[in-house]
Amino acid sequence: AEAGLPKVMELANTFERGDAEKAMKEAPRRLTGEIFCNSQKHFYMEPLAALAIPGEDGTLQIISGNQVPSWSHSSFQRATGLPKHKLLVTIPSIGGGFGGKLFRSHHVGCTAAVAAMKVKR
Repeated sequence: AEAGLPKVMELANTFERGDAEKAMKEAPRRLTGEIFCNSQKHFYMEPLAALAIPGEDGTLQIISGNQVPSWSHSSFQRATGLPKHKLLVTIPSIGGGFGGKLFRSHHVGCTAAVAAMKVKR
């Protein structure tokens, strides 16, 4: 650990097991090279998901993790052909989206909505 850092920082992410230098020297093969990974703009942990639930009165509730419910509402209306007042868009806590759930979530919600209407459940 670097001198002068608070104790919390000295202990964070410090793991030791075995003798790494010895293992590298004694390894029968060693690979060297470079790896490049472009930036990740939308790197959220939660997968895209949606659940559509038809109601008895011709309504359709779509539970979808997205960042702009009004945009999703319009997409779901176009996909289903239902009037907007028959669509209830519910957004659970989505965690981080970082802009990645602005548009990418629409196709998942539309697919769930159309499938729910088709099978009536």
